[in-house]
Amino acid sequence: MSALVENETFATMTVMGLFILLFALERVFPLRLPSRRLLPRLTTNFFMAGLTLVIALLLVRPSALTAMSMSSEYSFGLLNLFEGSFEIKFLFGFLLLDLSFYYWHRLNHKWPFLWRFHNTHHIDPDLDTSTAFRFHFGEVALSSIFRFAQVIVIGPTLFIYL
Repeated sequence: MSALVENETFATMTVMGLFILLFALERVFPLRLPSRRLLPRLTTNFFMAGLTLVIALLLVRPSALTAMSMSSEYSFGLLNLFEGSFEIKFLFGFLLLDLSFYYWHRLNHKWPFLWRFHNTHHIDPDLDTSTAFRFHFGEVALSSIFRFAQVIVIGPTLFIYL
C-alpha cells in the first residue's frame, strides 16, 4: 500500500471515528433540544456530503496533490525555505494551513457570490456534527482553486496537509 493511501486511510478513519464519538456525545449531552426530526436532517446532510465528497475527490484532491508535487519538485513554498526540525516545520505548516483556510472561510461569508454557496452549511435547522459535512458542491469546487494556491504558497508535505 502506498504512503498516500495509508495516510488518506488513516485520516479518513480518524475523521470517521471522531464523527461517531462526537455525534454520540451530542445525543447523550445535547446543548439544546432539536427543532427537527433527526433522520430527515441526517438524510439531507449525508446526501449533500456525498455530493461534496465526489467533487472533492474529482477536483480538490487532484488540485492539492498537483500543487504538492509542483512544490516538492521545484522546492517552492514557504515551508521549503524553512530549515528547522520536523516538529517545528509541522507546527508552522499546520498553523499556516489553518490560518489561510480561516481567511478563505471569512471570504465565503463576506463575498455575496461565495456566500450563496456557503450559506448551505449555515441553514441547517439544528447544528450538530453532521453539519460539518453539509456543504454545497459548488463551494467545494471553488475551494479547489483556493487549495491549489494555498498549497503552492505554503508548500506542505502530504503528512502536514492531511
